[in-house]
Amino acid sequence: MTIKKVIIKKTNDILYTEVLDNGLHIFMIPQNDINTTYVSFTTRYGGMHNEFIPFGEKKMRKVPEGIAHFLEHKMFEQEDGVDPMLFYSQNGADVNAYTSLYATSYHFSCSDYLKENLEYLLNFVQAPYFTDENVEKEKGIIEEEIKMYNDNPYSLLGEGIRANGFKNHPLKHPIAGTIDDIRSITKENLYTCYHTFYHPSNMFVVVSGKFDVKEVLNIIKENQSSKEFEKNNTITLKRFKEPDQVVNSYEEKQMNVEVFKISYGIKMPIKNIKMEPKRRAIYLAIMFESLFGSTSKFKEEMKEKGYLISSVSLGTYYTDDHLFVTISADTEYASELLAAIKETLNNSEVSEEEFNRKVKVVASDEIYTYEDAEYVNRHIVDNLVIYNKYYPNMDDILNNLNMDEFNKLRKQLDFNNTTSLVIKPFVNKGV
Repeated sequence: MTIKKVIIKKTNDILYTEVLDNGLHIFMIPQNDINTTYVSFTTRYGGMHNEFIPFGEKKMRKVPEGIAHFLEHKMFEQEDGVDPMLFYSQNGADVNAYTSLYATSYHFSCSDYLKENLEYLLNFVQAPYFTDENVEKEKGIIEEEIKMYNDNPYSLLGEGIRANGFKNHPLKHPIAGTIDDIRSITKENLYTCYHTFYHPSNMFVVVSGKFDVKEVLNIIKENQSSKEFEKNNTITLKRFKEPDQVVNSYEEKQMNVEVFKISYGIKMPIKNIKMEPKRRAIYLAIMFESLFGSTSKFKEEMKEKGYLISSVSLGTYYTDDHLFVTISADTEYASELLAAIKETLNNSEVSEEEFNRKVKVVASDEIYTYEDAEYVNRHIVDNLVIYNKYYPNMDDILNNLNMDEFNKLRKQLDFNNTTSLVIKPFVNKGV
């Protein structure tokens, strides 16, 4: 296919895109005033994708929870014995990977040896090597990682509030799975997931920073043309029927923490809201940042009353039918803070002045993103994973946002299905 390019009007950067014959999508933003190059190789396969029709099969199958994260770990073990971490350190690069609920991404940054580092990224991610022995060895490593997560109050808070919010949808499960899940994983499970989700047609490469477009494109094309892949087939995921109600409206847990840690989750049906998902997401970000963000009246009042120790942390999760927003913070007055969050949501009006100010903040944040190779790379990856599309010119959306549409959306949102999770110190401090 022919390479396409789009000028990013606000910064004069150029986004180049191409789709290879094997289905691999390539996104490139050269920024020659930046000294480093950042490259990511991502599959649309994350912690919630555990029920699907495997490649070459016809029946739905369920695999153990945590397998996407397990698979990410195992890709760093190669049949030739070369450790990718060591390879990259010897070539002046930093390499890492992460698994979210929605995707798995492998990435590196470097100032030199781009060709070698890029080729190696493509090669090691496309060369699975699973044996009974190395799978068993990895189980112990990931079990220790899960124990660390379980001892981390913030990890427990994030996973716990999702589990209280969702009954059927796999968003309720921890990304890494449980220890029992991990112990049940086999090399056959891993190969099934790999061959289903790591096909080039379900993946994309993003390159940002200092590089030559033609050179990078040729490296990727030559690398991919030297490999054989099965014919692409459509991935079929299980659809989950999820009730609008939360599973558990309130839960308390005790941990060795100094102060209360709270999370308030709102589960909102969105299937009847007819609006482009990206546009809807911007409106929602404006609303929740206006109500609970760093410059909000809520934060100021909670600080004055002594209810708020930390800044408020906002989280957003999407399914096909629901939006789940979490509001989390540290406090010495858990019940009072939770009540204040509920009251703020019930009076969720945003002034036109605040609305316009937040639109300007979104626009300025967008420009700032392009000043850093890693930021812009992650920004593109996140958009492709969540919206299956990148928006190089956000002004096309921002210039058409309006208060009437914002208020119409706000009134469509149902804040009645909520759940609260409180992590308490072992010794209560009279709160």
